[in-house]
Amino acid sequence: MAYRSPLYDIPSDLARTVRGVLTFHGRATRTEAWTFMVIGSLLAGLVLSAIATLTGEAQGFSTAQSVTASIASILYFIPVPALFARRLHDIGWSGWFAVAVPAFYGFATVTEGAGPAIAGIVKNDFGWPGTIIVLTGVALMYLVLLLPTSERADRFGANPRLVNEQP
Repeated sequence: MAYRSPLYDIPSDLARTVRGVLTFHGRATRTEAWTFMVIGSLLAGLVLSAIATLTGEAQGFSTAQSVTASIASILYFIPVPALFARRLHDIGWSGWFAVAVPAFYGFATVTEGAGPAIAGIVKNDFGWPGTIIVLTGVALMYLVLLLPTSERADRFGANPRLVNEQP
């Protein structure tokens, strides 16, 4: 049994995530999930830095930055539940656990000091229980991203890292 390298084709992993925005079936490897998370974060940072440079707002968020951050957060979030469901399938769990992702993201958005700043959303101070909930959710999401794949084919499909060997 031969495996392809996790770094074999990062662009195709990213393209598969973007194409699979609403695809909740199949499997997603750790590399596919991490590629999306890292490149998405880097792109968001570059866009916000460019807007800060163009508007001359080095300190604090201007209205343009706030609106851009809101749009970037929403666009970044759209593929996350489907990617998370496919990642859960890859470790052999039910994709229904991905339902918690929008609920967690929504809670983190309205919690003071946690989550992205989205224009028009009023932040609430839930105190230390809110912080514990947000940190627990983040830890569980990263745990799922770190868990190894199930080696054999299962009800969700074949292992995507397996390479068909040619004789």
